[in-house]
Amino acid sequence: MRIYRLERRISHADVDFLGELKVAALLGLLEQAAIEASIDAGFDAEWYAREQRIWIIHRTRLQRLVPVGGGDRGAADPGAGGGGGGAGCAGGRGAGAGSG
Repeated sequence: MRIYRLERRISHADVDFLGELKVAALLGLLEQAAIEASIDAGFDAEWYAREQRIWIIHRTRLQRLVPVGGGDRGAADPGAGGGGGGAGCAGGRGAGAGSG
């Protein structure tokens, strides 16, 4: 099984007034991870155009296990949701990036 992992530093601009990562920013991270995983597997934009295919995220399930704030690192693992096609994201203050 192919595993792709995207790690990014969380921007302070993506943190709310409570110091936690905004849901929209987290969903953007998951979307970026899915796109990069597709490219890593050989399905880039040129492949989709040549094969006349489209790529759609039809479902995203989100569960926050730890608070993630500005300056922390987060990791997204597309497919880590267990249902195939889900995505997991983990991170936390001082804990570094974990697996989802």
